[in-house]
Amino acid sequence: MEEARAVVARYIGPNVDFESVRGTPQSETSSSGSYRDLFSHEQWRATTFGILYYNCQVIPYFAIYTFLPVVLAKFAMDESVTVDGLLTGFLFLGSVAGLWCVARFSRRAFVTGSFVVMALALGPMGLWPGGPKLLLFVLFLVFTLVMSAASNLDQVYPPELFPTPLRGSGVGLLNGLSRVGSAIGTFLLPLSIDHLGFATSMTILAGFLVLGAVVSAAWAPETAGAALE
Repeated sequence: MEEARAVVARYIGPNVDFESVRGTPQSETSSSGSYRDLFSHEQWRATTFGILYYNCQVIPYFAIYTFLPVVLAKFAMDESVTVDGLLTGFLFLGSVAGLWCVARFSRRAFVTGSFVVMALALGPMGLWPGGPKLLLFVLFLVFTLVMSAASNLDQVYPPELFPTPLRGSGVGLLNGLSRVGSAIGTFLLPLSIDHLGFATSMTILAGFLVLGAVVSAAWAPETAGAALE
């Protein structure tokens, strides 16, 4: 300690107020940072919300865009430079708009609202498969835009759900389980289309978005502006 103070005195100056620099002591915690602590009485709801929100978002996204040609065929469209360029453009616009939304809106409003809009945009593909093809494609563009925007939350919201001792474990768990969920959804979508039909499959994916909206409305904590400690 004395050697450290001597270094500070030599290179910064002799008048440093160590007590003020130290600041407010961190609160004592018995957390070990283990996965068990993520489901403690104080933390289980935030952890469960994070798992559900993340999976409800990525399962439809990965499943649909992995089999995009199958989806486009339902609009009587083939992949082309124009169609791919339009979709890529909406993905790009969504990613930029999502940065603004993260800074502008509360976390609860953004995550809940995005799920609602995506469910309303994707739902007609399952509930009204015989609707006008152009209308369904426009709704799919809206889904693409909002999904891309909401994906900005995936690198912002999860770290805010956990206190510092649990942050590494919590974010790792959410990311890991979201990859498992997206892989399962991607594997099952073509089987579902073959056995249940396209409309039913889209309805199921829209159901994940509805579940995400319900879970977010019930459990999403407001963390915007909160200190990470």
